[in-house]
Amino acid sequence: MAPVVDNLNALGDDDLSAVAMYIADVLGTPSPERAERGRSVLEQTSGEVRKGATTTSDSAARSEATKEKPEGEAIYVTTCAPCHESSRPLPYGGINLARSTGPNGPTARNLVNVILWGLPPSDGQRSPIMPGFNNAMTDDQVRALLSYVRQRFGHGSTWTNIDQEIRDARAGKFELGVYPAPATDPTSGVISQAEVR
Repeated sequence: MAPVVDNLNALGDDDLSAVAMYIADVLGTPSPERAERGRSVLEQTSGEVRKGATTTSDSAARSEATKEKPEGEAIYVTTCAPCHESSRPLPYGGINLARSTGPNGPTARNLVNVILWGLPPSDGQRSPIMPGFNNAMTDDQVRALLSYVRQRFGHGSTWTNIDQEIRDARAGKFELGVYPAPATDPTSGVISQAEVR
């Protein structure tokens, strides 16, 4: 998906609109449930900082924010929300998870890998980055975080087999490629339309 996002950065508004119209035509008229889910995601993500987001690194504020919260939510508020729910510019501001494919995947594998191994910076390009938490979180903490993120940002049923996904990822059972997120500078590293023939 990263090359697609990178190359879409080079398109003008008219071309992006044409791509969106084509995809909408292929998908057809949304069901009432899908249309409502889309409206809900847009409402959730329309502000730079959503209500209740923790955007400070002040430990007292974080302690207050995590009182009486389940473990997964407390981990998210203290570890993830400062980047994912802030107005911090890239590369330090994280993607809004309500618009991310990770929490909506058929399994937790992709999100497990991102949480454990992170996203490295792109060489010579401005792009999102994320530290890996492999050495900072226990399996139980990763499971609690995954369950919370799926429940809050995902639209599918509860993931099963999360514990096995975490064990497999830590053991290196599956070949893993850790790639930088797409560049955010449309002028760097993007193939121009003149070069595509």
